[in-house]
Amino acid sequence: MRTIIDIPPEQLKPLDLLCKEEGVSRAEMVRRAISTMLKENPSRKDKMDSLKAVFGMWKDRDDFGDGLEYQLKIRSEWDDRDREIDRRLGLLPEKDEK
Repeated sequence: MRTIIDIPPEQLKPLDLLCKEEGVSRAEMVRRAISTMLKENPSRKDKMDSLKAVFGMWKDRDDFGDGLEYQLKIRSEWDDRDREIDRRLGLLPEKDEK
């Protein structure tokens, strides 16, 4: 399919130099640029397909209990770390009484 595009002069000169270095036409270089852009920016459908693939993947797991319970458990691991950092910064006394 043919498409007409406007390329500003400040982009055209570097594009022509790049095309010459690579030994390809402007059209080929534009096709490559579009291909790269599409790989780096997946479509909304691709994103939704990825989300659907993982949605609910933990629903049948019972080894962690309730989801909220699991979140609270893993987040509590940071409590001691935060207290230790505060103690080292002098924000808490040496002997922290919990």
